Amino acid sequence: MSPELGSTRASVGLFCAFFLLVLALLAPATLRQPPVWDASTGLFPAAITLAENGFDLPDLLSRPGWAHGGPNIHPFSSVTWATALVLRAFPDRDVWLPLLHLLHYALAAATLLGLFRLARPGLPLPLALALAVVLLLWPLFQVQAGALYTEMPLAFCTVWAVHGLARERWVAAAVFSALACSVKEAGLVVPAALAVAALLAPGDPRKRAWRALLFVLPAAVFVALHLGIAIPIEERSGVRPLGYLAQLRDLAAKLALVPDLALLLLVFAGLGLAWLPAGWRALRMPSGADPRARVVALSLLVAGAFAGFYLVVPLTVVEVYVLPRYYVQLLPLVLLVLACSAVRWGGVRAAAALLAVLALFFVANRRGELPGLYPPVPGNELSLAERSLEYRDLLAAQRDLLAAAASLPEDLPVFYGLPEHFLFAWPRMGYTDGPPPRGHCVWLERHERRPRLADYPPRFAVLYNFVGYGGAHFQTLLREARRDPSRRVRSQAFERGRYRTFLVEVEPAGRS
Repeated sequence: MSPELGSTRASVGLFCAFFLLVLALLAPATLRQPPVWDASTGLFPAAITLAENGFDLPDLLSRPGWAHGGPNIHPFSSVTWATALVLRAFPDRDVWLPLLHLLHYALAAATLLGLFRLARPGLPLPLALALAVVLLLWPLFQVQAGALYTEMPLAFCTVWAVHGLARERWVAAAVFSALACSVKEAGLVVPAALAVAALLAPGDPRKRAWRALLFVLPAAVFVALHLGIAIPIEERSGVRPLGYLAQLRDLAAKLALVPDLALLLLVFAGLGLAWLPAGWRALRMPSGADPRARVVALSLLVAGAFAGFYLVVPLTVVEVYVLPRYYVQLLPLVLLVLACSAVRWGGVRAAAALLAVLALFFVANRRGELPGLYPPVPGNELSLAERSLEYRDLLAAQRDLLAAAASLPEDLPVFYGLPEHFLFAWPRMGYTDGPPPRGHCVWLERHERRPRLADYPPRFAVLYNFVGYGGAHFQTLLREARRDPSRRVRSQAFERGRYRTFLVEVEPAGRS
């Protein structure tokens, strides 16, 4: 048996082992739930539309974007199209939901395998295996492994693109880099970093330039699509972007809600500065000269491109909130640099102790339950609750609210925000059977611009879930209703863990 065949068989076996671990950790909970979907950036409306219109992209592009309650969200993403293919082939939700989860579990397992293979030349076998297991135990990674979204495909492409370049497999690196671009905008981080590495590599300058083009050209196509189509749609979306400094403050505020991640990123940045001289030399030498320094240097290039991307994008017309899940693209590389640094300056035992401490911490904080560590998530924001498996409580509270809304009288006007509009408008996601007969999204109907009780009928109901995109308006409205002696307000709360949603009914005070 050839060494290459043996390596392939070992990788297949290790992938199967990782897949079973992912399955054991996540399947019991996620397969019982609707798709994990964030109404602010979800791709299911676009995927459902493509599945139902026969993959007519011009039709999808002609429809409203997210801020106008339409499905034109991530229309070019390969994940959107792959999801649409599954939905088209398997219309039954009892089939497509488990299948999509299994596919994302497989991507998570492949990401763990990619991290192991990336780490292996620079770390002993037990440490490389432990590194992959610690990544799986990281709650932020687990959440996205169970989500039907773009972050796990992007992490998979990122790790394997870096792996390809670390082994000087240029075509493989270019293919995974192009796939990363096809997943979402942040995929541009990968070709930017790897093109720089290609230019710094030893050898003939013309060959280095051609190799850099392998990464630049697919990225340029992706940029052209967004400059020509996606960004103009954003400009017409009706959402007024925050100023640049406000977006940076928002980035810091969101990171403060995940203090363990913030601390690890800070340590990672400090270690990166210490690795700079060795990393520079490793990039300028053949790949086998210093494999540990080479993978660290490539990881630092990706991290630098990641930081640059999220510092530059807010200068455009596009509003960017850097959510905790976005960092999943970096998590494998952060752990890799931490482990390699521990080996370099403390030895194998120090690295093993570090990974053991991280593993114990991640297990103890799986649901964000360590006392005093995670501040409460403001306003029921799902994208922030995804910092740990606590997001399941919020999803459960949302489902309780929607179930209660389904029992309201058909003639009762029901008002809700933009997130609920998406959950009502696409029943194939499995949250509802459709909107209430007299349902009104206050964001789309612009009620939030005139939050006066007099603009509402004598009797109505409010679904309060998320503070944004119409939700804050309800706070003003209901305060006015409670102060009005001619009105009676009845509120029903649905509480799961630290999260609560509310069904509020307002009616004339004299009504029996």
